Amino acid sequence: AFRGKKFGAIVRKRLYTNANGDDREGIEIGRWVRTEEVRAGNLKELPPRDTRSATPTPAPAIQLADEDIPF
Repeated sequence: AFRGKKFGAIVRKRLYTNANGDDREGIEIGRWVRTEEVRAGNLKELPPRDTRSATPTPAPAIQLADEDIPF
């Protein structure tokens, strides 16, 4: 259905915290636009999307039973 079709996209920076708690950045599509908008140059820069966590959340503690193991 989309073969031969054209589209435009505005990309922006994304700031995030990975699974190890390190702050990283990447690129993502911020908005889809018509090809006419791209050709006309009527585009505005998008601000970065910041999804970093203020403090990394530690993994939940494992609940262990304080009983003798029957083997």
